[in-house]
Amino acid sequence: MSGFVYAVRFDDVPVDPALVAELQRLLARRPHVAERTDFARAYAAWGDDCVQRLPLEFSFAVWDAARKRLFAARDRLGTRPLFYATTNGTLIVTNDFPTLIDASFHTRALHRDAIADFFAHGYNTDLTRTVFAQIRRVPPGHRLIASAEGVRVERWWELPFCEEPLRIGEREAVERFRDVFGTAVRERAQGRVAIGLSGGVDSTTVAATLVANGGRATAITTVWDPLIPDVERHYATVAARALQLPHELQECAAVQPFDGWESRHVRGLEPFDDPFSVVFNDFLRRAAAHGDVLLTGQGGDPALYASHDYFFRLLRGGRWLRFLTDALGFAVTRQRLPPLLLRSRLLRLFRGGRNGAGENVQPPPWLRDDLRARFMQPPRPSDSRTHVWRADAHRLLSQPVWSAIFEGYDPGASGHAVRIAPPWFDARVLEFLFSLPPMPHFGAKDLARNAVKGLLPDEVRLRAKTPLRGDPLFVLFRRTPERWVEIVESAPRLDEFVDRRILCSKLLGSAVVPDDELRQQAAAVALGKWLQGLS
Repeated sequence: MSGFVYAVRFDDVPVDPALVAELQRLLARRPHVAERTDFARAYAAWGDDCVQRLPLEFSFAVWDAARKRLFAARDRLGTRPLFYATTNGTLIVTNDFPTLIDASFHTRALHRDAIADFFAHGYNTDLTRTVFAQIRRVPPGHRLIASAEGVRVERWWELPFCEEPLRIGEREAVERFRDVFGTAVRERAQGRVAIGLSGGVDSTTVAATLVANGGRATAITTVWDPLIPDVERHYATVAARALQLPHELQECAAVQPFDGWESRHVRGLEPFDDPFSVVFNDFLRRAAAHGDVLLTGQGGDPALYASHDYFFRLLRGGRWLRFLTDALGFAVTRQRLPPLLLRSRLLRLFRGGRNGAGENVQPPPWLRDDLRARFMQPPRPSDSRTHVWRADAHRLLSQPVWSAIFEGYDPGASGHAVRIAPPWFDARVLEFLFSLPPMPHFGAKDLARNAVKGLLPDEVRLRAKTPLRGDPLFVLFRRTPERWVEIVESAPRLDEFVDRRILCSKLLGSAVVPDDELRQQAAAVALGKWLQGLS
């Protein structure tokens, strides 16, 4: 069983048997998902460094009786969760968040800074805390070591860095990518497999690689037409037919904001800015019906991001020859100019312009003053370093939002017995991708597109990126403002964070406010719904 909970003390007082029985009872509710790795054996063989030898996703804890210490670790990008809390001298470590939330010792006191982060960014951005003041999380790529000397949480992995980019031809790069990505997909596709198929490059590359390596899966595609324009139905269907994969369409046009939020599995264990989370939970239900493993294209966008800063840095460093070689090489082989975004970057440099991220977003007037003060602070990346030639990709993969996303997939949070397996987050894949220069391999995700040539129809393989043309929230939220006012007025504790009177007046006028203001209002309603479920 993949769920675990450890309750330990490091003094002469035994752990309360009643607490142990309660934790075991709470953990027993977790959906059963088998793990393939024997973590105890790995720890016995390699000690604390065993985590370096585990290429896939994991969170685990091992009691070292000989040394009287507890060792726990979380995988590199935080695909699996890991939490801990202390009560009356007893340390509790688990990968099942609901077990700690529902334990009798837990007061459900909220961390105010986490609520501030939610309003500013849509999720809790501090990877060391949770929204609950008594419960802590182990960040991605970290391990926890507890002994009589205390509890220590330390980093054991960072995104790979190289001194210089690997200079290989495009053909060799494609072959090596096929090899390393094929291994990442093959090792994860064990047992019954489902795959989230969006019709874009990231997920179809996973699907094509799976089929090329002899694997099979049921593909599931979420579609929003006719509520809003959505071309994924077409592209995903074309890809599934070409790969001869069973294909299921999840129709979402009839879903309303906050549907299903009576269930904690839908509204989330922490506040998260997604009024349509019932769609995500239903997607996981469908995936669990078809597989024990869910392959996704999560991480493909940042891992393949072109990082236009590369050319800017070459110019700033006076490396004109390298700039001309890489830029012209791309232009010759692609019959088009490289996507440098160079003019706008140079204009910003000479004008002294700011990055601009979030500079036009102001805190809403209904937010309490202390939360408004934190509103303009950007989320801190999990890795403060700057990659030399793929800085943008490195920054995107270091964002704390990935931890929040992945924790929503966990069976303890979703209530569905399926475990996510994202090949784009494989350590070997990332190590290879971060060894390559941006051009020509990442100009338009060319490395991935070339790797699946002959496996996918060109209509899919060469399609331009087309984000969802519209947001169902903006379409639906304006239709029934009275419904959202009722939630705000009845939500317990919400006035600790917002001025209900101002918020309600803004909601009633939502038909004429800009989309960014409407999204802020929806976040406040989401927090109100979440607090209703918490009470």
